[in-house]
Formats: sequence, C-alpha cells, structure tokens
Amino acid sequence: MILDNFKLALSGINIPIKDIILLGSVDIRRFIKKLIESSYRDLEVLSYGELTENVPVNILKTI
Repeated sequence: MILDNFKLALSGINIPIKDIILLGSVDIRRFIKKLIESSYRDLEVLSYGELTENVPVNILKTI
C-alpha cells in the first residue's frame, strides 16, 4: 500500500528519478530506503538533518 502510493505520486512527476530526492524523518529514512530500493535504485533518500540550511528544497509532492 505504501509503495503503491509512492508509485502513484511519482507517476505524475516529469523529472528523471536520478534528479529527485525523497526527504523524510531521520527515524524512518533507512526503512524507506529499504522499501523502495528494489524498484527505485537511483532514488536518493535523505533525512532533514542531512541537509544544510543553505540547500534550497523544492517540494514536488507530499506522500
């Protein structure tokens, strides 16, 4: 169900997967990565704490 929602959210974005970063909580980042890595090998998963303050974030979708 979670992976289906994720696939649905990505289907409407016309940006290559390698140019997208999935941003999540530090507590669940590794679990998200494990969940999606077989389907989206090139998708990076980061936590909010891994971003520096000067990095601009453009939110495409919220899942």
